[in-house]
Amino acid sequence: MTFAQYAMVQVRKAKGLNKKINNPMDRERKSLLDFCFIIAGSGSLSLRAWLSKQLWKQENCGLAKIEHAKGMYALYYDETQTLGYKGIVATPESTEVSCSSIRKEETLCAYLFVNHEAYSSYCKSYNEYFSWVSERNEARFRGTMNHGQGYDAKNMMHTIRLLQQAKEILSKSELQVQRFNREELLRIKNGAYSYDDLFVRSQTLFAKILIN
Repeated sequence: MTFAQYAMVQVRKAKGLNKKINNPMDRERKSLLDFCFIIAGSGSLSLRAWLSKQLWKQENCGLAKIEHAKGMYALYYDETQTLGYKGIVATPESTEVSCSSIRKEETLCAYLFVNHEAYSSYCKSYNEYFSWVSERNEARFRGTMNHGQGYDAKNMMHTIRLLQQAKEILSKSELQVQRFNREELLRIKNGAYSYDDLFVRSQTLFAKILIN
């Protein structure tokens, strides 16, 4: 059972690798501004697009929190740059928007929504992805890319082998080191099967192990 549990951990890792390979991230990191939206009628418009249409700069904007409305802000604009507005973000690396002191007589320009949850999720994915890029075994990664199936074929070959051995241990009470299906395992190692096919196969083997 320890063999089988370890193998399924490797299957989940392979799924993560498959996702990373098929969904690469841009090296240029997005800013919080990319997760800000202007409420427009019954819909929304990206803040960047809205500012561009207005020919406005985010540095000249002033925000005021709206009570009881998480992520919502009233947006004001200062063309004269004399009102002391802090802008929407202080720097491109800011993880929070900046709020300004707004005079009562100033004219409201728009309502801004900041999707903090999406930004937080993006930052986590970005950090995980580029940690993987910096730590991966490049030779093995090149092999993965060359066979074109989008998964670590050598790792999946060992995973299937371990699950087969676990099933044999439970059903026959013996460990068969020499594999009767060596050619099939080599085909897996060479990327002859899709990730989905191997994933289903691993799940089927694990289910049989649980029955035993």
